[in-house]
Amino acid sequence: MHYMDPGVDTGEIIARRRVETTFADTGRSLYRRIERASVELFRESWPDIEAGEVETTEQTEAEATYHYKSDFRELCRIDPEERYETKELLDVLRALTFPPFDNAFLEVDGERYYVEVEVTPADEAEDVDRVGTLSSY
Repeated sequence: MHYMDPGVDTGEIIARRRVETTFADTGRSLYRRIERASVELFRESWPDIEAGEVETTEQTEAEATYHYKSDFRELCRIDPEERYETKELLDVLRALTFPPFDNAFLEVDGERYYVEVEVTPADEAEDVDRVGTLSSY
């Protein structure tokens, strides 16, 4: 959380909160967790802000990161001919899974397909013992 100034995200930092991530996170689930943490951080910090008792930290260019819309668009395109490390591809697909938006996509035979993923920790799976079984009737 930072004060506003004439720049873009350049105001003095009021407070920070680390938000834990897991391999099951998607862009959407992480965004929601960050939103909740931001509200909590604001509630905790507001009394000191109102009283003028905040010790701020100056933002530095060395710690800054910038992301442009063109970077995002390029990230969304999955090349069906490219070789990916499994975790790397899953990380990209998890980050781009943000319903209701269609983000990650690939084109095969002139058709565009959108991809979303869901990763479920084993201790949350409904029936781990039945994974991979097939019944015939």
